Amino acid sequence: MNERIHPIHKIHALFQNFYFIENTSILVGSLPEKIISEIDGMVDHCTSIMHDDLAYLREHMNAGKNSYQVSVPSPMIEDSYILPFLNHMGEFYVHKFKNLPYPDIFRKVILRKDYGHYDGYNFWINYSYINDINPVHTHGGSLSGVIYVKNETGEETVFPDVNTTYSGKRGDIVMFPSNLRHQVNLKETRNERITIAYNMDYLDNYMSDMNYLG
Repeated sequence: MNERIHPIHKIHALFQNFYFIENTSILVGSLPEKIISEIDGMVDHCTSIMHDDLAYLREHMNAGKNSYQVSVPSPMIEDSYILPFLNHMGEFYVHKFKNLPYPDIFRKVILRKDYGHYDGYNFWINYSYINDINPVHTHGGSLSGVIYVKNETGEETVFPDVNTTYSGKRGDIVMFPSNLRHQVNLKETRNERITIAYNMDYLDNYMSDMNYLG
């Protein structure tokens, strides 16, 4: 009988090619194909919301100046693989960045949620078109990030405090401290750009002393 591989080893294997951009606290990697396909379904659903006559009722009103921003409905997230993936990625981030053993952080990094509010989870889709801009800003929570769904002309996410940019391709994901300032410059092309932004909470207070350079 073959010895069963413990799930934690399979989880660790998902992040074996993830890395921190040099001299930063920005973790970069790529999503599994199955999760990319799952996200495509979320985007299709949210695109139908964007085109609804009542789309403005569910539109985000935050720092970003994208054409439309909308949260992915909570049931879609709760019945997904991206939710546990993000939670495990957050644990991996803290494990690497703070050099903490996994038992100390197990189940302590979670996707942030606004309880009782229509936005639900802090997991929303940004639709960006020509002349859109996302000015410099930070996020709530402990860790935040971007998933690149459609970025054909390679618009960059800019991190001015660490003099770094990242131009994600389809399926790429980044994670960084929520207080790290970032922005997307004025969009000068007519093609559609779609990203997902998210925020994570760390249930212990280890993140309070994080800094940009680690």
